[in-house]
Amino acid sequence: MEVSAVRQFMVSADSGRFVQSAQDGEAAARDELRAAAEGFEAIFINTMLKSARTEAFADDLTSSSAVRSAQSLFDMKISEAVSGSSNLGIADAVVRQLSPLVRYKG
Repeated sequence: MEVSAVRQFMVSADSGRFVQSAQDGEAAARDELRAAAEGFEAIFINTMLKSARTEAFADDLTSSSAVRSAQSLFDMKISEAVSGSSNLGIADAVVRQLSPLVRYKG
């Protein structure tokens, strides 16, 4: 094998590793964006649940701080479960809007 052919092979192998590394980085950036969008959706759902609970159940039975704390934790878990399993479309919209702005910087 000639020296120039060996050099050509080494350059192309290094380029392939760089391209693969960039692709892996872009996939990681997309995954991070998706996770952040789903987190935003969970916060949005949690806010809706808190608002609905405040308006619907403002009575003396649920006015203790222990009950309010338990309801807050329950609402948080429900909002996380709903955002991860349902398709409200909020996370999808956030990903669609922000994905052109997310670039891998490696």
